[in-house]
Amino acid sequence: MAKMTDNRLVEYRRGLTPDHRMGALAVRNLRGGPLSEQDYQSLAVRWIDREDADRQMLRRVISIEGAEILGRKGPGDYSGVAIPYIWPGDPYVRDYRIRRDNPEYENGKPKQKYMAPPGRGNFLYLPVGIEAAWLTDTALPIVLTEG
Repeated sequence: MAKMTDNRLVEYRRGLTPDHRMGALAVRNLRGGPLSEQDYQSLAVRWIDREDADRQMLRRVISIEGAEILGRKGPGDYSGVAIPYIWPGDPYVRDYRIRRDNPEYENGKPKQKYMAPPGRGNFLYLPVGIEAAWLTDTALPIVLTEG
């Protein structure tokens, strides 16, 4: 990873305290509860440690709450890890993706493992702690990845 100037990477990594604050902003509409030990272990296999999971405000949702977030009324298991999408500087979650614990399978492969509300396009995911001013700073390096 390229070194960010002015110790901004260090500032970013310190950006979230456990009470779901981003600097001076408290996130008002955070859903779900704390992650379980099993969640942390599962995330660690994918190179997401406990500190990063908490900083990104990943949350555990039960099926009924996951269905509500996703706007689903029919049958299905919507429990899993809720991934909040928070625009830098905004004090609220603009949307969620949910990584479901028990997706349906089709031809031996998970179907809709990651879900969003119907009709929603893809959102750019920006890690919690990114400052709004960084979005216009062309000197900062960026990394684009695909799911």
